[in-house]
Parts: sequence; C-alpha cells; structure tokens
Amino acid sequence: MSSKTMKRMVIILAALLVCAIAGYLIVDGILKKQEQAVADEEASMHLFSFDPNSIDKVTLDTKEGHFQMEIVDSTWAITDSDYPHEFVLNSAYVSTVCSYLSELTALTKFESAEASLADYGLEDPVVLTCSAGGTDYVLHVGNATPTQEYFYAMVPGNDTVFGIDYEYGSVFYGDTSYLKSPYMLNYYDVDIAEMLLEREGEIVFDLVQKDHIWTMQAPLENGNIDSAQVNSMLSSLVRIRVEGFVGLTSEGISLKDYGLDKPYASLTVRSTDGSETIVDFAPYDVNDGTVYVLFRNEQEVATMMQGDANFINTKLSELMNENIMQVDFNQTAAVDAVVDDLTFRMEMDAASETYSIDGIDISTMGKEVSSEFRAVFDTMSNLKFEELDLTSEVDVTAEPAVVFHYTMQDGTERELSLIEAEDSLYFALVDGEYTGMTVRRRSLSGSTGVLTFHERLMDAIADAQADES
Repeated sequence: MSSKTMKRMVIILAALLVCAIAGYLIVDGILKKQEQAVADEEASMHLFSFDPNSIDKVTLDTKEGHFQMEIVDSTWAITDSDYPHEFVLNSAYVSTVCSYLSELTALTKFESAEASLADYGLEDPVVLTCSAGGTDYVLHVGNATPTQEYFYAMVPGNDTVFGIDYEYGSVFYGDTSYLKSPYMLNYYDVDIAEMLLEREGEIVFDLVQKDHIWTMQAPLENGNIDSAQVNSMLSSLVRIRVEGFVGLTSEGISLKDYGLDKPYASLTVRSTDGSETIVDFAPYDVNDGTVYVLFRNEQEVATMMQGDANFINTKLSELMNENIMQVDFNQTAAVDAVVDDLTFRMEMDAASETYSIDGIDISTMGKEVSSEFRAVFDTMSNLKFEELDLTSEVDVTAEPAVVFHYTMQDGTERELSLIEAEDSLYFALVDGEYTGMTVRRRSLSGSTGVLTFHERLMDAIADAQADES
C-alpha cells in the first residue's frame, strides 16, 4: 500500500472516530436531558416534605365548617370553629393528616385550564393547612375522580391539578365523620364513676364506683357486686367504636325512622369529672349486623356492630359475686347454725388453731378432722345463689328455715338466713335484709351442701374418738 493511500485511510478512520465521539456525546446529552426531565417530573409530583411532629396547628375549611386544631395538654383539640354542634375530636385523625401530608406525592396530573377548575371541584375546594411555627403547608382538595381512583388537588402557587391517592384524599377532605371520635365512650375506664343500664324501661343495674370498688344503687341497693367483673366489662366498653354517623336530629333526622323514638335500651355513663354520656339503642334483629344508636347529648344517630352492642343484654346476675355473703374464717370466733331440725355451734381461733363443735374440742384430732371442720365453715360462708328474684315480696319477719349466725373476733355479728319461698327454693337474707337472691335446696343437702359436710365432719370425729379409745 502506497504512503498516499495509507494517509487517506488514516484520515478516513480519524473522521469516523470524530463522528463516533460526536454521536456518543449527542446521545449522551439527549439521555441526560431525558433523565433530568424524568427526575424533574418526579420532583414536581412530590408536593410536601416536612416533619409531621413539628406541626403545632392544623386548620381545615370544609363544606361543613371551619375547624382550627391545636395541641392542648399534649393532645389535639379544637380551638376555633364555626360548626354549630359540639363533639369530641378524634385526635388520632389530626395526627394522621399531618403524617399523610408530610410526604405527600401525587400519582398523576390533569389539564389545569382555569375554566376547568369547577369540573375538578377546585373552584371552592376544601383547604387543609398544617402549620409549623410561621410556616404553612397548604393543600386544596377537590372532588374524587369518577373512578374513585384519585382526588383532585392543587398547591397554592402552582397551576397544576394533581391526582392524589384516593385514601389520602378522603382523609384530607375532612368531613365530620373523620373529625369525630369513633368511640362510644370517650373516657378511660378508671375515670368512670357511675354506670346505669336500662332495658325495656327497667333498670338492669345502676352502679357507682369509689376507690375502685363498685356498689349497687339499684335495682337492689348494696347488692353484692363483683367489682372484677364490672371492671372487665368496662375495659371492653371503652374500646367500642361506632361504625358510622348517620346524622343529627337538628338536621332533619327522624328518630322514628331508626327505631330510636322508643329505644330498647339506654346506657348512661358518668365520669369522675362530672361529664355524662347517654347512648340509646334501637331494637334490632339478631340477623342484622348493625344496630342504630343515638348519642342523646348530641342528638346524633350512628351505627354500631351488633356484636359490640350485645352488652346491653347483660344480666345483673353476671356482675354479682356468686357468694351470697363471704365471711373470713381467720376473723371468725363462732358460728351458730340452724338447718331444718339440725342445730350446731362451731367455735374457732385460727391464730391458735383451736376448734370445737358443740363443745367437742377437735384441735388434736388430726388433719382430716380439721379439714372437714373448715369445709363445713366454707360451705356456709360461701353459699352461692341460684338466681335473682327482684319482684317477689318477701316477709323478712317470717321464721327462717336456715340460719348461719356469725360472731366475729372483734365482737361484731353477721347473719345469713334463708326463708322458704316454695318447695326447694329459699329467699336469702343478710343481716335481716332481702338480698334479691334465691337458693335451691341442693345447696344445703346436695353432695357439696352443708348437711353433707356436717355429716362427714361428725363421722370423722367419731372415727378419731374411736381411735383414741
């Protein structure tokens, strides 16, 4: 190959190399511009970025009214509003709004000609403002898209109409069903001082609490309430949530349409600070999943899951101590018992472990005898009721068929007596007052009855005496 040809080839290769480099640079520039455009587009969709915990005020101007919320005593509270009805704020909702808005990213964009704002519901939008110090983060929320995939939204100073996630948009839209506390009772269980349940016009129970001990005011004053059972029920009640809010009577809701003009049951709860909540429950079909309720103070109708409302069918007996009267063995000096024709006297001093029955000292007769002695005492002092009878008129002066009269170590006396009501059924009296409780004969003569245990004790004493002789 001649030198001239060689030079021509080098020139051609150099030209090709220059073209290749130039082409690469052009393509690389185009790709970078495309990447930058994508990055810019993604950035334009990221509407807010702030610390949700820095927010100290949230303002919401909705179709229903103006609501200004601020932190008061470490929780969100409404500090200004033109809404005509009072309600308990759902503070968790406000925290959710702050969290959702703090990193809000739009999912799509729409045409934003000024004339089309009405089509998006943005000519008169819901206005959400989260404020941190002097900085405001503002979002305008319009309607949902016809497919309910997005909500239309805009940011002041930007003409773009964005499509934000439907769930987020629903929260930002902020109707009062979101703003209102979803709980039936807005108290902690330890703050409840009184609880009254009425069913079909009659008091099921009226209970008051002092120092964590529950007592009954009605229907049986000072009935033997099991505080643990009541506290357990309260722990469930304060967690009950409504499913949805139907509307207010002041806005045309008819109680009759929801069966609340003649409610099946009513729950009244009073707190230690004197506030009161009254909830009425409509009659309901057991095959239906929900129950209509009326929050009487607000005159607002709502719905509740039937399973949550089933507590209104609680029986008083479920909250009562199953023992008619409890007496501490260690604090008792003597028991005088009468059961039908059987009478006996038990004397005891638990501290010195000295026991006797009808004058027979059993202290040295062994563990079996002392165990049977204690069993007789427990059977009497832990006698359980069969059912409640609050309607019968009981003659408390009638001669009782059964009497357990206790003399305590401090000299005080207590008495449980049973007056025969009918064959095998007795009314139970404590210290001469009818308890509302009834006792079946089997509690006295059955395999765990006092007559059975008395017989076992006497047999054990006889065997011990025989062994001694």
